[in-house]
Amino acid sequence: MTYDELDSDYENRVTPDWIDAQLSAHSLTRRDLSRGTGISYRAIVGIFSPTEQRQIRHDEAVAFRRFFKAVAEGRPDDSGDGLRDALGGARRDSAQIPLFGAALTGPISLTPQGRIGTTERAPAQREASRAFAVSVQDDDNAPRYMTGELAYVVGGRAPRAGEDAVVELTDGEAWLGVFDGRSDNAVRLKRGDKVKAFTLDKVRAIHKVVGRG
Repeated sequence: MTYDELDSDYENRVTPDWIDAQLSAHSLTRRDLSRGTGISYRAIVGIFSPTEQRQIRHDEAVAFRRFFKAVAEGRPDDSGDGLRDALGGARRDSAQIPLFGAALTGPISLTPQGRIGTTERAPAQREASRAFAVSVQDDDNAPRYMTGELAYVVGGRAPRAGEDAVVELTDGEAWLGVFDGRSDNAVRLKRGDKVKAFTLDKVRAIHKVVGRG
């Protein structure tokens, strides 16, 4: 079912199976859906609960349809409030974008305290309102990324399996690697020859890497 076919009768046309299919197609989590629509995570879980089987309300169906349409069209959603705060109101037409890093090794810090400077915007980040870059601080992703390289990211743009991504956690930590997919309870990220799993309750957002340098 396409988005244009959802112009009426939202309650019957937007089903849990359709929502799950859209989440899978765009490599998003139910928490991403909650943040992007403003609908509580508990309410979204209730839609999929086999015991609760709560009916989707008209206003929720409209919100779901708008969210997935925006994602399909490549428009950034509103997930990742912590990232928005860390970006500090960076403009989509600015030549310089925020650069984030870590003290030495381990996770990146996508917080105001984790900003270590600015860098020039990459061509693939043109007019992206939530563009930023991260500095690779270790060789855990070698040989794909080496210490000192930069990864250019568009916040809120979902990666597909096999694409580079930054997984942002609820505490502001973030990890760079190759997106390895998600399940109903975890997001997987390849880092070198290892796979790191993050439970969904710890994941704030998944951001696509669009360039490196």
